[in-house]
Amino acid sequence: MEVARQIRYYVKTDTAEQEVMRHLWIVCIINQQKEIERIQEKLLKTLAPVDEFTVIVENLINKSRGMHYKVLGFKSKRWEMSCEERKETYDVPRGQFKLDRELSRLGEPVDEWFEENYIPAILRR
Repeated sequence: MEVARQIRYYVKTDTAEQEVMRHLWIVCIINQQKEIERIQEKLLKTLAPVDEFTVIVENLINKSRGMHYKVLGFKSKRWEMSCEERKETYDVPRGQFKLDRELSRLGEPVDEWFEENYIPAILRR
């Protein structure tokens, strides 16, 4: 199965006045495992400072010739990335580094939701 390399993200803003790191980022990276680590490093550097970093789920995509997905969660002061910053983080064709509101629907258990619902849906798009 041909799987497109891509980055999908969702940003939720906490409106509490005391929150310094008010923007919660959820990022799904689909790529080869080595490349995912490189992209993650660049992404976190671009959006620094970040707090409460976690790997939500990561796995191999079945029948994909070695493609993986990794979903990250973290808080940042920043709520967006410029086009130039996106290009520097990972230069993919237009539409493969995009906002995806489906990531706001993280359900429990997360592994099953990603494996059974999210990943198959984005591979069909």
